[in-house]
Parts: sequence; C-alpha cells; structure tokens
Amino acid sequence: MIVKCEQCGKDFCAAPSRKRRFCSPSCYIASITGPRLLSAERFWRRVSIGDSSECWLWTGATTKGYGVCTWGHNLKAYAHRKAYEFAFGPIPEGLLICHHCDTPLCCNPRHLFVGTQHDNMADCAHKGRNHSGSDCWQVHHPGRIPRGERHANRVLTEMVVLEMRRLYGEGVPQCKLATRFGVTRGTVWTIVHRKAWKHI
Repeated sequence: MIVKCEQCGKDFCAAPSRKRRFCSPSCYIASITGPRLLSAERFWRRVSIGDSSECWLWTGATTKGYGVCTWGHNLKAYAHRKAYEFAFGPIPEGLLICHHCDTPLCCNPRHLFVGTQHDNMADCAHKGRNHSGSDCWQVHHPGRIPRGERHANRVLTEMVVLEMRRLYGEGVPQCKLATRFGVTRGTVWTIVHRKAWKHI
C-alpha cells in the first residue's frame, strides 16, 4: 500500500497491517523536534578563529577542498557561504562568494566578497592561478612543470616519441605505430600531431 509521509510528503510503500505515518526514522524525529537550524554559535564552533587579518579555517567536513556544513534534513552548504551569510546577510541569487586570500577553507568574512562567475575567473587570472593566458602560472614557471620523462605517469621516452614522429613522417600508419610501441592509437595521434610531448 502506498502512503504519503506526513513530514516530507514523499510516497512510500507500507504494509496494510501497519499504520505507518513516516517514510523514515529521520522524518519521525523531525516531526517531533522540528527542523534543526544551523545557528551561528554552532557554526563558528567549527571555525578556527584567529586574528582578524588571518585566515579562519573551517575544521569540519570538506568536499572538493571546500568546507561544508550540514543541518536540518541533510541540507548542505559551503562553509564560506554560510560564514558570509552570518556576517553580512543573505547572498543575492546567482552570485558566488569568492576568497581574497585564495584559501578554500577560509571563513573569515574580511576575506570574502560577492561576485559573479566572471568576477571569480577574472580574479583567478589576475592572481595567475588560471591554466591559460599570459598570466598563467605555467607561463612564468615552465621549468617547474614535470613534462615528458619527468612526468610521474609517463610511459614513453623522448627517443621513442622522436622515433614515432619520424616513422609517421615516412608514411607508417598510426595503427602500426600503436602496435609497435605498445600504446593506443589515440596516444599515437596526440604525439604525431604534437598535442602531447609538445616540448620536443
């Protein structure tokens, strides 16, 4: 028998002999206690607060390098966004909260600012953290990038790559090169067309 949960409104299957009102224990608990709100006091207990000019690092759960907080019925938000809301009020719809300090775990309101995705990308480029353009970190520090044989995942050597390009120039098909050197045809294509191993 299909029954509608009195708390969340979802349909769930229940035996006719049992008069179930809730789809899960969490909905039952929520019906008694009400939704658990994320209080500012509870939030800031998870932040390592220091000097006003320093980064205040989130000490709770993280995802993709950013702090994340949970409350209510598994509602989740990035910690730096909640820090901004607690300090300055609601965030305008569609806008991001960016870091002046470039520290994803930082929740210091002085280090946060509202911006669009374009603002965020422009800030990233200005600080040389993007992966393209003249401001790119890789442009200014080419010697610190592990390329070719210095790369941890490399399979081939520079001599093999040069030999592969020479043979391709002489008319050897890519499929035969792949078989000869023990790589995929896609790998051969990226090498002979200089999409990979571009530094030699």
